Amino acid sequence: MKLLIVESPAKAKTIKGYLDDSFEVVSSIGHFRDLPERGIGIEEDENFTVNEWIIDKKKADPIVKGIKKANEIFLALDPDREGELIAWHVVELCKERNLTKNKTFKRIEFSAVRKEDILKAISEPRDINQNLVNAAITRRFLDKFFGYKISPITTRRTIFGKSAGRVQSPTLKILCAREKEINLFVPVEFWELVIELQDGNGNKLHCTLVNDGEKKFEKLTIQNKSQANDLKNRILKVSPTISEVVKKEKNRSPYSPFSNSLLLQDASSRLGFSPKYTNTLAQQLKDGIADLGALITYHRSDSNKMKDEEIQKLRNLIKENIGINYLASQKIEYKEKSKFVQQGHEAVTPTQLTISPEDVKNVLNNDQFKLYELIWKRTVASQMSQSKSLETSYFINGDQFVFKSTGSIQIFQGFKKIYNYADKTEKTQDLPNLKKGDILKIVNVETKQNFTKPPNRFSEAGLIKKLEELGIGRPSTYVSIFTKLEGNSYISIKNKSLIPTSRGKILSKFLDGFFYKFVDYQFTADLEEQLDLITESKSNWKDTLQKFLELLNSTVSDVEGKSIT
Repeated sequence: MKLLIVESPAKAKTIKGYLDDSFEVVSSIGHFRDLPERGIGIEEDENFTVNEWIIDKKKADPIVKGIKKANEIFLALDPDREGELIAWHVVELCKERNLTKNKTFKRIEFSAVRKEDILKAISEPRDINQNLVNAAITRRFLDKFFGYKISPITTRRTIFGKSAGRVQSPTLKILCAREKEINLFVPVEFWELVIELQDGNGNKLHCTLVNDGEKKFEKLTIQNKSQANDLKNRILKVSPTISEVVKKEKNRSPYSPFSNSLLLQDASSRLGFSPKYTNTLAQQLKDGIADLGALITYHRSDSNKMKDEEIQKLRNLIKENIGINYLASQKIEYKEKSKFVQQGHEAVTPTQLTISPEDVKNVLNNDQFKLYELIWKRTVASQMSQSKSLETSYFINGDQFVFKSTGSIQIFQGFKKIYNYADKTEKTQDLPNLKKGDILKIVNVETKQNFTKPPNRFSEAGLIKKLEELGIGRPSTYVSIFTKLEGNSYISIKNKSLIPTSRGKILSKFLDGFFYKFVDYQFTADLEEQLDLITESKSNWKDTLQKFLELLNSTVSDVEGKSIT
């Protein structure tokens, strides 16, 4: 008998339908072997020995039972470090229980639960990649050392700080730094003029003031009501004329397919889904629903690039179903958005491009449908032609005043025929067709009082973007960061905004004061890069742990020796 081990029960059921009767499929339901919950459980020797791995019997027993019956075991865990680590744990558990005799263990990976991908993976097995395992173990050990050595100090010294985390704490610092900016912000008053003009045919257009003689007007130029009213009274007396017409064709290129972080951001801004909820829905679509099988590829991917064969299928679909005019003239190659992309990952796309959202609308629930539609449309649009619009600017003279009115006329939809979600930054007015010398009249001048606003608090999607820019965290950890921060009452989430609590602010200030190195953004990003280098066999995992531990022990010893009030 052959046994194939995956991570989730839903995926196991889907894959079972693709294989013949010689295969059994079982799931590990995530990690089943881990460090002890209490204590560190890692010896600080040269090999970082773990004396006892804790087994979750409920998860492990079905795997062991299947392995006993099989002679060929295919380790089909997710194509990332954590998946590689689970595969390694399977083999290690079998060694401990003397279950390896007359059995072969084969690591296979696929980023989409497609029948052809699975059969191809089975025909091309490989050994477990020890570098990936080492990187995953290093990450786990780093987190354990950080949490169990720093958390007791924060608990004693701050009362509220019961938990510190290697990635969680720098993330909290980002939120607290933004909150401090908001608290220290001093608003500045400024006034705005909204000028409404009308042409000879009764068409109206809005414009802004650009110049008053030599004086140039910008956002904060008009500082009070008196200045605004003075300008309003002067402007109402002028007879404006079109002095210059500037028309420029603007081409907009389509977006790349989704990586995990791009998907979390887009689902938040366009659908209003939290990152945690998006990942839950994506997991369901990836594992398979009803008789549809898997609908999307591996969703925790850090890549936004598709396989060449999938791009070719996509281009054929656009040509046949949407029209040759909507197909990009040549294959569009996208650059990776993320600095660190794990080998073998592909973008989050539909597994079968020919299955449109409408085809599965009656099978999926409402939110599953919305997310699938978003992924399908973004994927299809990625190989479509550019949208074209005519950007028009009218410069209008009136005495010594110069006004400007801008607008846009769409010439060709291009990719927006499929993926045309409204963008707040793109809202423009429709302009009448005017020419140089046309005389206009002023209909109304409205004065508006405004105040500069503090920076916005981070939303979950905005924070993911920030973490990605800084190189902190990875797709598999983004959502868990927010969960831990909220679960420990370090932040609250209101109207999608992440707000540090008093408890969170105190903890962050303490860590920044006494463990500043460990909440430094660059230090955290450098550790993430070290894990990537371990993956590529360019760095030794024990050396990384040893250096980190030396610095951590030294800092802990130093802090414990200080009197803190």
